[in-house]
Amino acid sequence: MQAFVRQCVVIGGLIVCPGIGVPVNRDATFVPPPDSRLLKLQRFLSERDSPIQHLAQDFLIAADRFGLDWRLLPAIAMVESSGGKYHPHGNIFGWDNGLEEFPSIHASIYEISEKMSIMRWYKDRDLDGVLWMYNPVSGYGDRIKNTMKLIDPDFRVTRRVMFPSKAPRQTPVPQTRLM
Repeated sequence: MQAFVRQCVVIGGLIVCPGIGVPVNRDATFVPPPDSRLLKLQRFLSERDSPIQHLAQDFLIAADRFGLDWRLLPAIAMVESSGGKYHPHGNIFGWDNGLEEFPSIHASIYEISEKMSIMRWYKDRDLDGVLWMYNPVSGYGDRIKNTMKLIDPDFRVTRRVMFPSKAPRQTPVPQTRLM
């Protein structure tokens, strides 16, 4: 019983005064560790001499903002345009059978990410369902998933829903860069 009371007093003291006796370095700045996703995507695009390798961070920002898997759009871009090497009008994703025009590749990343997050054809679907809606050609989904595995060897296809069923939060899109 005495040990129990002693433990309660110690735990209570830690809760009430958690910082007593801990020196604080007010000059220190927090530097977050590098995003491993960014390193993997940059390496993948660089190894393929992709002209969109400088946009790797934009792929991650757009994926996070709109609730997409971070590997999806780079994989689609690799399959549809050889990673940005061959595309009409900034359309590296083959969107609308390659007919839609974008002011830049940078703009297309954010616009396609947003469209895929809000369009009813993609909502509440797992990866296979999304890929079938994107392009129902036999083997297309497997090509995208294989490319996603090349981007990130830790990639595993899950049955979870990939896309949010409600509208994503509205945040401003970074300034469009000419490309």
